[in-house]
Amino acid sequence: SKFTPAELANPAISGDMADPDGDGIPNLEEYAFGTEPKIAGTAGLPAAGILSIAGTNYLAVAYRPGQTGAYVFGSNLQAPPSNRVYEVWMFQEETPVRGACFRPKPGGTSLTYLDANLETAQQMAVTVESPSCPSAPTTQPILTADLT
Repeated sequence: SKFTPAELANPAISGDMADPDGDGIPNLEEYAFGTEPKIAGTAGLPAAGILSIAGTNYLAVAYRPGQTGAYVFGSNLQAPPSNRVYEVWMFQEETPVRGACFRPKPGGTSLTYLDANLETAQQMAVTVESPSCPSAPTTQPILTADLT
């Protein structure tokens, strides 16, 4: 663990969205990319985009340009209805490419890995879908972000 027992008991230090070193990188992102949560720095971090509504950030996407794979992480997410999940899409021109389905944890946090190459995607979106995770969106996006 990167934290002492006392630090683990304090969510302001060890919580998913906490930033104990003050470098602007929350613990969840530090964990996802193998950086040190108590040592300030941004070396080795990937590119990122933010998905927001009316100025409130809900999801961030982090990836290393030129490499396959991305992480979608967020907070303050409301759970979709019990018979639904969120599905992440990358758009290449007008064509949606399935990313991953997820449900936020209690408290609204989420960390989801996408086995995708974002180099050719111009936009990302999140829709509310059935748990079968359809191969094409069946609802309008609730979150979008331009990657260009």
